[in-house]
Amino acid sequence: MTNSTKTSATCKWCGASLEATHIGPCPKCGKEGKNVTVGLTSIESISSSVNWEKRQKFLKINKKIRNIIIIITIISPFIGLFLSGIIGVVIGLAFGILNYILSPFAIMKVLEIEKGGSKDVSG
Repeated sequence: MTNSTKTSATCKWCGASLEATHIGPCPKCGKEGKNVTVGLTSIESISSSVNWEKRQKFLKINKKIRNIIIIITIISPFIGLFLSGIIGVVIGLAFGILNYILSPFAIMKVLEIEKGGSKDVSG
């Protein structure tokens, strides 16, 4: 905010320029009386802003990895049926470990955050 004041004075009778603080008769015409003009200037500024945020939570499914996990889950009991002994145990365990490793990549929780805003300054 900016404020300024401008003051000027003139003789009421002859129009001669006087100091605003002048007291007494006009030095030019000798009559008393003056007109005082006061000018005020004020500059104001107003600003506003808007900020927003959009959050979206959802599950993202990796279909290829999900399908591989489903196939391993269905096939592994049949492999155990046909392979017996230590080889069946090792292969079954390998498929179980593979399922355990791939599972977190099949379905992931996703949080999307989008931010924006605007600023408008008026004066």
